[in-house]
Amino acid sequence: MFNIQNKQLYLSGLYDIVDNFCSLINDGDNDLLYVGTNRFGSKILGSILFEDDENLFLRYIHTVITDEIFFDFLNKKITLRDIIINSNSVFIVDKKYNNEIIDRALIPIENLPTDYIPLENSFCPSFAKHNTLDYTFSLKGELADLHKAEPLIMSSTNNKVYSLLNSATTFLEEINITTKIYSEVAEAGSFNLNFEIELNETTDLFTKSSDDIKKFIYNFLKYIFDKLPREPVNALKNTKKLNRRIKIFVQRIKEHLH
Repeated sequence: MFNIQNKQLYLSGLYDIVDNFCSLINDGDNDLLYVGTNRFGSKILGSILFEDDENLFLRYIHTVITDEIFFDFLNKKITLRDIIINSNSVFIVDKKYNNEIIDRALIPIENLPTDYIPLENSFCPSFAKHNTLDYTFSLKGELADLHKAEPLIMSSTNNKVYSLLNSATTFLEEINITTKIYSEVAEAGSFNLNFEIELNETTDLFTKSSDDIKKFIYNFLKYIFDKLPREPVNALKNTKKLNRRIKIFVQRIKEHLH
């Protein structure tokens, strides 16, 4: 086995993920591919090398990447192999099954065993990128409580919810994100209306946070369902004032997401 020993000095904490951890691929027991940030805010991509059943540990490679490289990896423009072989050095990490780090070392790429290098077709799997926002709306009362609904009411409700989601995502075009809204099959025996909004981001220097977009849409829908029904009848008659307020709000959202 390749024994890891520090070949180079490195800044403490540079290759350690301390925040924004996200598992891209998990086999049910262990994370196989993941991303996070170090204490300096730099993005770290981690990928598994092997599992040692005899000594009960897992070995990973950590590499520091830019947002652009990560974006290209997710969109299959580059491979994991490209990322690793284009690094001057890679960080090898040994972890116990409870994620406790037991050994680590910064290894020059030329000293890395050839079987540690990913294959040429090591593109990010499609299922690892799930850049979507999921929503479920439920019908309640009367027939819905009996797991029934009239087809015309279902169709009308479906169209109305689509219109709401479409209105809530219109501003995303101004920050180079196009959306597609899908209606998904509900679970058997329910009358939930499931929707998925797919976010397709144009290559940019900075990626936008799905959490920020999700928060905006949540607040938008909360207003529609909770506050709007209690507004005065003439609340929306002054369209010029309303449109001006919307433009100001969207501009603030754009500035925040940038």
